[in-house]
Amino acid sequence: MDKLQATRTLPPNYQVAGQINLANWRMTIALNLAGLVLLFPVAWLFVRYATLVRPGILSPRFTTVLIGLDILGFFLTLFVTMTLHEGVHGFFFWYFTRARPKIGANLFYAYAAAPGWYFPRNQFLIIGITPLLLLTLGGLLLLPVAPLLWVPRLLLGLTVNAAGAVGDMLVVGWLLPRPGTTYIKDDGPHMILYQDRLPQQQVEFTQLLAQYGLPQATSQAIFQRLVACYQDGQRHYHTLHHVHKVLTTIRYLADHVDPPADLGAVQLAAWFHDAVYDPLANDNEAASARLAVTMLGEAGLPAGTLAEVSRLILLTRLFQPDTRPGPDDTNAHLLLDADLTTLAAPAAEYKLYNDAIRREYDAVSDAQYSLARRELLQRFLDLERIYYTPRMFADSEEAARRNLRHELAQLPPA
Repeated sequence: MDKLQATRTLPPNYQVAGQINLANWRMTIALNLAGLVLLFPVAWLFVRYATLVRPGILSPRFTTVLIGLDILGFFLTLFVTMTLHEGVHGFFFWYFTRARPKIGANLFYAYAAAPGWYFPRNQFLIIGITPLLLLTLGGLLLLPVAPLLWVPRLLLGLTVNAAGAVGDMLVVGWLLPRPGTTYIKDDGPHMILYQDRLPQQQVEFTQLLAQYGLPQATSQAIFQRLVACYQDGQRHYHTLHHVHKVLTTIRYLADHVDPPADLGAVQLAAWFHDAVYDPLANDNEAASARLAVTMLGEAGLPAGTLAEVSRLILLTRLFQPDTRPGPDDTNAHLLLDADLTTLAAPAAEYKLYNDAIRREYDAVSDAQYSLARRELLQRFLDLERIYYTPRMFADSEEAARRNLRHELAQLPPA
């Protein structure tokens, strides 16, 4: 496999696998408290080292020099240390991207970042750990030879750099167990982790078809054909990541429905429901249903399962006279609620969804898109209820309506 490099374009199979926000106020307080606690043992270690390489610091003369570290010198040392620390981060951001990094700070923390770039795990580990390693090594090498006047400032700088690296070490510890193929997007104190879900999705798909007696080789061949469908270049939202979210929601909701659903048919419908996707076509669902019946039928799945998978996929074509499932149609309730789970996402995630949908319709003018989008949003809001399952309705109905109303308010007037 080729060596992974920093990139502005995330590979198509990568999906969000976690995130960490060092600017969260609880996290900020915890990190600052941890740094303060570490100051004392770290300072003791550096002073012990200094006494070994500079026995003179035990003399009364050094005490006089230490007292001479005035307030201005104290804060100047803090500033220089912080600048060097973030400068090292920034240098390696530049080294891996050849793009100018972003440096920022507030009262409680400073940061360097490369907005818009995705870094493979190993590169990001280097970025995270080098300020602690390089500045500590440099300080330890300077201590034996530096003028006595510098020693207090060096000790202070070494201590602050090491204790202040607690956030870096938290991120490093967070990343170490991850696969080497992991990518990290760093916009400053907020970092998002992406992993290649394709191997796990292949396992899940193979296990699903094994329930119908299909051998692994057949299941994997179908999976590869299905992946090719979801990886065409015009997709930004209707990707395998969307399929993953739909399947995750189906598994969650399946434990909260009565009567029990045909979970296998629902999951197969989820896998195939967007297999054919042309933003400007009006028969995507029908084409996806035909593809599912063809591929699964050739593999030998029962006719009853094929019919149910096809029926469910056709129901995902919203706002058609024949696509409102009955009150006891649990299979349809599961699939349709899971397909619309993004409508109730947190505001930031909903905006990403909204932007991705717009990119899929980049061939449509802003005026045409806004008009069609306004009509769609209003039709959702006019529904008596968006979600069918009691759990989804209780958990997500109001959040979905709030997102829809907010988006509608942002659109230009019709």
